[in-house]
Amino acid sequence: MTRLAGRTALITGGGTGIARATAGRFADEGATVFMTGRRHAELDAAVEDIGTRAIAVRADITSTADLDRLYATIAERTGRLDVFYANAGVRLKVHGIRVNVLSPGPTDTPMLRTLLSDAEVAEFSQWVAGQTPSGHSGNRSTWLKPRFSRLRGQRFRQRR
Repeated sequence: MTRLAGRTALITGGGTGIARATAGRFADEGATVFMTGRRHAELDAAVEDIGTRAIAVRADITSTADLDRLYATIAERTGRLDVFYANAGVRLKVHGIRVNVLSPGPTDTPMLRTLLSDAEVAEFSQWVAGQTPSGHSGNRSTWLKPRFSRLRGQRFRQRR
């Protein structure tokens, strides 16, 4: 599939969980995917898993200096940014940026399993099933099935 061929995506918090699965899906669709995160080992593992379309940039999105370095890297490598996937906490409203959001609801991710035992995860998942219209909790790969909307590329402009 090549619905994202020639496109550039940025995924914050891309080293693990849903964001990592999304990065893999975007790369499978033909995009060049920049992934950010604070943990170098997780980013390196994600790049190794996803392949040559994935580029890791260790960055803390709350740091202006890190963001400037990230934007400069994207501008240098691809010259454009078509898709921004805000997985890690990003404050967009204060900058007047409107976004469309897709939320899978409660999701079974590696982070959940650091907080709960397997038995507690199973109990939580059963509770979620009774509370949500879909009748189940999400997981990091199956929720990625929605259709991609048509993307319109614009030349990337570095933030000043």
